[in-house]
Amino acid sequence: MKAPRWNPDLAGTYDRVAEPYGEQFFDELARKPFDRELLDRFAARLSGRGLVCDVGCGPGHVGRYLTERGVDVFGLDLSSEMVALARNQERELRSWLSGRSPLVAGEDDTVATAIEKAAASVELQFKVPVEVVTVGDAALDDRLQAIVDATREATVNAAKHSGAGQISIYLEVEAESVTAFVRDQGSGFDPDSVAPDRRGIADSIRGRMQRSGGSATIVTELDAGTEIQLSIPRVA
Repeated sequence: MKAPRWNPDLAGTYDRVAEPYGEQFFDELARKPFDRELLDRFAARLSGRGLVCDVGCGPGHVGRYLTERGVDVFGLDLSSEMVALARNQERELRSWLSGRSPLVAGEDDTVATAIEKAAASVELQFKVPVEVVTVGDAALDDRLQAIVDATREATVNAAKHSGAGQISIYLEVEAESVTAFVRDQGSGFDPDSVAPDRRGIADSIRGRMQRSGGSATIVTELDAGTEIQLSIPRVA
């Protein structure tokens, strides 16, 4: 008997079908009571006993099911597109577990929700993990939309140019101001050498914040990463 042929583009094959695959299998377990029973028994035995690795996690539907039952799960998959879908599910699950509203388009009614949605969008587009930590929250208005948009632009820049394996966003909402930090441990850059036609930092970050009464501070060093601090008063 011949050995099975290995598909050298297996990851690419799954990348190309990731979105329809994720849609098809998102609620797969709802139709499989036997599988749910096995997973429930597994969760009952493993909950609280350490990390569980979901090898070949696909879009993360099994990991999500186990997480909802108290299991600490992380996933591995050859396909970066599948991993991105799984991380997006995990982000939505964290929102649900913390009592926040799901990340639904058109429902960015708070600063924290809008930042989470922006991070998820960048992560899906560029396949770079974006971790978000938020402290406090506030209703989203035109003034605070500026810091959301500038944070997204800073995150996009990091995903496109830094080469970092992960980007971090820290958002703090206080009584008088809102501050966001976007950090990466990537290549860094020399601000003075940025080409004139690359106006993202000048216009979409600094300019946007200044027009809304806020500020942007950029700290970067070659081969040592970049940190962008954005701050805006709650009231003009």
